Amino acid sequence: MLTPDNIHLPSLDGKFSSIDLVNLIGHSTNSEALGMYMKQLDIKARPKATEALSFIKSKELFVSLTFQDYLCYLDDSLNPPVDEGPFILLDVTFHSSQLWQLPYGIEFSANSQSTEGKLGGPIKKVVKSSKKMVHHYVNGHLRVDVFYEDDLVMEVRFSSLDKYDKMHGLA
Repeated sequence: MLTPDNIHLPSLDGKFSSIDLVNLIGHSTNSEALGMYMKQLDIKARPKATEALSFIKSKELFVSLTFQDYLCYLDDSLNPPVDEGPFILLDVTFHSSQLWQLPYGIEFSANSQSTEGKLGGPIKKVVKSSKKMVHHYVNGHLRVDVFYEDDLVMEVRFSSLDKYDKMHGLA
């Protein structure tokens, strides 16, 4: 099993520091930093050349990466890519786990009131059902989506802002 003890990545209190991975949003698959980080996490999968969007998930590490074709990224994103390459890291999603130390003091299993106390009020709240909701925040060039189930944080996604966010009042 992968843990912060047997992978050489920055860790805090026995958890992986997610800020380094979040900071790689906008890097291409040619990025040495992104490649090294994925190698250190033992994520071997890479985006497929036949897809405009590619999803890579590590169930063992409770993290998902979404890559977008370079030209589509240029067309959609409000942020320029850090470098050129076939695919750009578009977003990173952390799934409920004790492996990751999340940015901004977000904690898995915290309630929405606690999370709002750290992030402020969300720009938008979407209620998906009586048990599920999503709060959308913007921090600089990133959209932060906090997914709740029974009012507890279950998933957090960090993504590059795009023209769709702007159309929906999120940017």
